[in-house]
Amino acid sequence: VLLTGLPLGSHTFVVEASRGSMVASDAATWAIEVPCTPMTLEAEDLGSDWPVASGGVLSGGEGLTMSQAGRSFEFDYVGTGLTMYVEKGPNLHVMTSITDDDVYVQHDANDPGGFSFQQPIVLDVGLVRGPHHVVITCTTPNCAPDFFTTTCD
Repeated sequence: VLLTGLPLGSHTFVVEASRGSMVASDAATWAIEVPCTPMTLEAEDLGSDWPVASGGVLSGGEGLTMSQAGRSFEFDYVGTGLTMYVEKGPNLHVMTSITDDDVYVQHDANDPGGFSFQQPIVLDVGLVRGPHHVVITCTTPNCAPDFFTTTCD
């Protein structure tokens, strides 16, 4: 028997014979756990139409950059949380994230003190373990997401 499309988490299956000499007490029960694996998702690999930036300070040598306000990209991930790593600096500004059409968070990457890279911004924590959909929007000009990490707490 092949089981596909199961959501993450615990599942119990009971197999009983429908004919023959097996009695109800002979039924077999299995418990399985569909795994959740923390992952690193490179922003430039998520199918966005945002321009790709290159540089040695970026994870994998590349990240995304957007100079236009109101532009979004979206992707799916599996887990209980998501952290976005961004470039911060004096010319970088506000991004928003909306997860599962419900959790709205605003993130300000402005840092008048100078530029820094791979700075974590927690987008989601404590979500139900499973698949989620997130929309990232550059709400003001100049946004620079580098990569994302998922959690499976």
